Amino acid sequence: KEQGSYAYIEFSNYANKMTRASRVSGTTFVAGDKMAVWADQTTGTTQDVIFNNQEVAYDGTKWDYSPKKLWNTGSSYKFYGFYPMSSAITYAMDNDAATRYITVTDYVTPNAPDDQTDLMISERISASPFNVVNMVFHHILSNVNMSVKVSDGVNMTGISSITLVSLQLKNVYSDGDYAQTGWNKELPVGAWSDHTSYMTISPIANKDITNTTVKVYSDYLMMPQKLFQTESRPKDVVVDATFRIAYSDGTS
Repeated sequence: KEQGSYAYIEFSNYANKMTRASRVSGTTFVAGDKMAVWADQTTGTTQDVIFNNQEVAYDGTKWDYSPKKLWNTGSSYKFYGFYPMSSAITYAMDNDAATRYITVTDYVTPNAPDDQTDLMISERISASPFNVVNMVFHHILSNVNMSVKVSDGVNMTGISSITLVSLQLKNVYSDGDYAQTGWNKELPVGAWSDHTSYMTISPIANKDITNTTVKVYSDYLMMPQKLFQTESRPKDVVVDATFRIAYSDGTS
């Protein structure tokens, strides 16, 4: 945005296949969302930190922040971001301009889908005056979708319906620490560790199932993990499912 002979640094965003924003279902950012932004400004051999954990908030139309910062002609910039900026999440960025890695500590995944939100780290964005800075975000949680159907090999003769009475996933990792370990070109690379707690994913109840796929979990966010692995882990993931078969003679 130009003011006389000056120009302010402005932001836009992009999140590929975003699942949730601000604890509501959706595919885009919504009013009230906030991201944390860091940026290094290099002018010749001089490097300055021009943004340091800066809150940048979305009003439903545009991203804004205060106080405004100005582009400097002749400087180059690198921008970094984390979403969401929230006092409920413990995150940090290191002070080494050569790395600028982000960590998240003691994070606990909310069980109820409506309480969940994406955790995302932006690409390392190189920018020069006077372009809008487009923050491109990538997920660090897993987005789980689960569907059920009657197997094609089931003979439905004499069966009027099959109902999934209940379905739960138990002993799923619910907490952990995230450490970024590098950049793959401009994309963040990292992993979760230090899992100490478990949860049972919110149960699904009374879903009629047929030979057509029925979705039972949609955009459920959880710690990245191998749910059904052969290697040892303290507790095995358990799928607890109960079905009811109703027969055409009225019994079940």
